[in-house]
Amino acid sequence: MSAGEKMAISKRVVGLKERLVAVLHETVTTPEQVEKLADQLRQEPWFAFDTEFVGGPNYAPRLCLIQICARNMEVLVDAQAVSDLRPFWEVVSQTPPEKIVHGGRVEAEFCYRAIGRLPAGWFDVQVAAGFVAEEYPAGYAKLVEKFLGVTLEKAETRTDWRRRPLSPEQIEYALADVRYLPALREKLASALADHGRWGWFQEEIERQLTEIKERLTESCWWKIPGARNLDRRRLAILRSLWLWRDQLARSQNRSPRSILRDDLLLELARRATADPKQIAAVHGFEQPRLQRMIPSISLCIKGALALPEDKWPLPIPTPPVIPQAKVLCQILFAILIQLCHEKQIAIGLVGSPNDIRDWLAYRLYQTLPTPPKLATGWRAEFVGAVFEEALAGRISLKIGNPLEDFPLVLVREDQPPC
Repeated sequence: MSAGEKMAISKRVVGLKERLVAVLHETVTTPEQVEKLADQLRQEPWFAFDTEFVGGPNYAPRLCLIQICARNMEVLVDAQAVSDLRPFWEVVSQTPPEKIVHGGRVEAEFCYRAIGRLPAGWFDVQVAAGFVAEEYPAGYAKLVEKFLGVTLEKAETRTDWRRRPLSPEQIEYALADVRYLPALREKLASALADHGRWGWFQEEIERQLTEIKERLTESCWWKIPGARNLDRRRLAILRSLWLWRDQLARSQNRSPRSILRDDLLLELARRATADPKQIAAVHGFEQPRLQRMIPSISLCIKGALALPEDKWPLPIPTPPVIPQAKVLCQILFAILIQLCHEKQIAIGLVGSPNDIRDWLAYRLYQTLPTPPKLATGWRAEFVGAVFEEALAGRISLKIGNPLEDFPLVLVREDQPPC
């Protein structure tokens, strides 16, 4: 190793016996080392990685540390010492190598924010476990114990990763977060193949990555609670206020809601006035910092009010009121729970009662603009026929053994009760 590369010896604590094992790892702290690391990783068939970050009141999470495990190396990248990590993220966006992660949504966000591209060759062990077990999302320590029989220490779960230097315990905790990912990947890939769900897994990975990109690039003003009750003119005001708040939050690196709460945005849109006095009279604007924002808010609302009607947003679709929804959702959700148990797939991965409500609205009234989650892809393949049979009265539920964890039994029309 070059003189500029720092080497360290950490103590590895494995399970409850606290075996001490010397582990050689490299610490990357300079742009040159990042470039070299990226070149090395391009030559690997795979590598596992994880991040430590601080969320809190920032517009985006603050990256503090990247942990990497490849065939013959363990690496810590000090993200606070190196401002430009684009060479690393470029490798993450390429395939090969395969990237192994656990619950990699935040890691995918870091990649997209850094270079404007999503990861490729993405193997998320948390998603894979959801297709072959009955819990999603499952924590890393739980998966390691369940599939590998190793119990991990949890002493540093609430550590402040911004502080330097890192203690030996922090280093060990960080490296342990990636050390077992390759073995988990092998176990879960084999289980996916045995269950015939490799295609489902790949489809779900693509769907989740696409959702991340949409969330980072699209305006989500229409998701503010109560927005669907506004007319088009007021929706134009809400959209303008949301974009103004988002731009201000980005420039100050603060969370948007710490600038101005969602309920205040909605109330301003409802009132549809740019009069500073009337804005100041809104309950919640008593704080001096909000009073100072009123001139900017007024200009924002004036701009929205001046828009011609053809520039107003379209109405937000309102799901139909289904009188039978509560009962039907309860029955279908109970069926889904039992189906997931029988097929050994996590219900948290498949869908929620709200997803079933959307499916019912689409199936019975076809008023939703696009097919809901349960009506597309692998989910439609998994639950579609069963739900259709249930609506047709060809599937019912009966109580089997009331003392079991899953006491219900699915009974099909052509299946004699037992």
